Amino acid sequence: MYNWHNVFQPIYQIDQNMNPRIDHYEMLLHDENDKFPVHDFFSAISTEEDNQKWIQAEAKSLEKLFSVYPNINVSLNIEPIQFAYPSVWDFLHDIYNKYGQKVALEITERQLQAGLLGAKKFDCSFQRIHDMGFRIALDDVDSGSNSFEFINHHVDRIDAVKLALNF
Repeated sequence: MYNWHNVFQPIYQIDQNMNPRIDHYEMLLHDENDKFPVHDFFSAISTEEDNQKWIQAEAKSLEKLFSVYPNINVSLNIEPIQFAYPSVWDFLHDIYNKYGQKVALEITERQLQAGLLGAKKFDCSFQRIHDMGFRIALDDVDSGSNSFEFINHHVDRIDAVKLALNF
């Protein structure tokens, strides 16, 4: 098993008077070098069996986080291809039952139109996520497949959009 852990990056909201407050924390998967495990991660999510490593790391981090800080909100990053695996749906069901809307899903832009899931099946997955009760954020919009057309198609299910500012 990989030596993965999560770090929790604060996401701030700034009000109209420019007063900042922490809105929630984003879970960021890291390896023993304290970096995102690019190669290992994408290998691990390539099959349902290997994806269990990600599920175990995320479940452990959430359990530890909420045992210490039971009243915070956190977003869990997930790749669209992972919705093809029944075990991911079991995991999402379990964490929603445990933590409710304290956990939001942040769907990354990679592989949205490709891979095992495909665009049409992802539409069904997107609705299923929404129906489970999760708040949904799209990450890196306009730098990948999460185009504004995609947002418009799902506007009634999206709670947050994170723009990619590529200069």
